[in-house]
Amino acid sequence: MIVRQLTLAACDAVTIVLAFLAAYLIRFCTGWIPLVHEVPPLTWYTQPLGVVVLIYLLFFRSVGLYAVRRVRYLQTEFGTIAHGTTLASIALMVLSFLYRDTSYSRVVVALAWGLTTCLVIVGRLGANRWLARTQPTPRLLIVGTGPTAAQVVARIQGRGGYRIVGAIRSPASRT
Repeated sequence: MIVRQLTLAACDAVTIVLAFLAAYLIRFCTGWIPLVHEVPPLTWYTQPLGVVVLIYLLFFRSVGLYAVRRVRYLQTEFGTIAHGTTLASIALMVLSFLYRDTSYSRVVVALAWGLTTCLVIVGRLGANRWLARTQPTPRLLIVGTGPTAAQVVARIQGRGGYRIVGAIRSPASRT
């Protein structure tokens, strides 16, 4: 499980950096959004990226994106990602307001929020697909062959995450 958590955290960190760089480029280099002031140096946005990534990863952890769970539904994961990116973006807005040495563009933070949400979702889809191919699926042996065992099997098959290798009749079972 630690491999899964580290892989997802590394994937998240890369996508956060890419999202912030893309937000800078969209805001200041495309001409899509009119400039009010001159273009700030890229280093104003790249130097604090380590802190930005740390803030995002801490908020992702606080909303449960690195919690060990056997099964995650996509809709739940997407909502949790949006929740984490929203909280982290609000925290960054507050910190950028309090840090008065440099005036950061709120448009860049807003663009980064949307891009981070989308890129983390796409990155996690890819990471989960890669992990599914490289990490073994836990095998499960069901003890019991009665109606309760059948219900357990149905629930496990409906959720996934395990490969049922068989069922054995328990010594206490009369069926």
